[in-house]
Amino acid sequence: MERFNQQFRARRDRVARVGDMLRLLSPEHTIGRGYSITSTHDGKVVRAIGDVEAGSEIQTRLRDGKLLSVVRTAIPESGREPDKTGQRET
Repeated sequence: MERFNQQFRARRDRVARVGDMLRLLSPEHTIGRGYSITSTHDGKVVRAIGDVEAGSEIQTRLRDGKLLSVVRTAIPESGREPDKTGQRET
């Protein structure tokens, strides 16, 4: 019986650790640390400037609400300015 109790406690502790890890990795926890999550109007997460075009509507989730925005231009990390359509030069 003691062995069963030990195994049960070990599994319960493991489930608790996994639950803690999931909470730490959740989008809500990330936002709570000061980050934001930006998505397109249809809910797809924006991960790179190529995911949106000039004129696209985007939504940014913050700790205390959402911002709705329209993309004016996208500037790549290289610092090269986009062309007149708002797209990166290739």
